[in-house]
Amino acid sequence: MITLQLGLANFQGTRRTQWSLLMAGNVVATLPLILFFLFAQKQFIATMTFSGLKG
Repeated sequence: MITLQLGLANFQGTRRTQWSLLMAGNVVATLPLILFFLFAQKQFIATMTFSGLKG
């Protein structure tokens, strides 16, 4: 029972790094965040427009 970041760090060895597993883990870790942002992007923009913030 470890966090996602520590689990990904286990793929990095002292002499050899399993790059394919490490990159696949990174994609799996970031994909839900990207999908959530794309789904809620209109709401984020509408909130910023309504509040008058400039970005």
